[in-house]
Amino acid sequence: MNPHVNRVILIGNITKAPKLIKNKKQLESWVFELTTIETIEKNTKVKPRAISHIIRVYGDKALKLPLTVSLGDLVYIEGKISACYWRDALSREHLSFEINANLFQNLHKPKGGSQIIADLDLDKEILPIDIK
Repeated sequence: MNPHVNRVILIGNITKAPKLIKNKKQLESWVFELTTIETIEKNTKVKPRAISHIIRVYGDKALKLPLTVSLGDLVYIEGKISACYWRDALSREHLSFEINANLFQNLHKPKGGSQIIADLDLDKEILPIDIK
């Protein structure tokens, strides 16, 4: 049994439109920003705080992504945290984190409908949820 767990579940809105990126090995992925809202209780006051996350979608899921989401959509993401080390133009080292999504589901309510409309998971079966 592996004592380490690397699993993230997020529900939030797409706040930067997905863009297609190719890495050095010419592998394509879609990258977008997802914003979640966290509520913090401080001195008996509840304060909402927006947190931005970078989401990356690879493989077959990436092929379907631009057809199923748009800016502002509410989405459900499952994935793992990945650290990215990189150097800028001045050779300074940087560390950033992103979520590599392995389950992506669009939760926005379509016009005239009441079900989740886009399930991009290829490994699991998730039933549509009625949004009221």
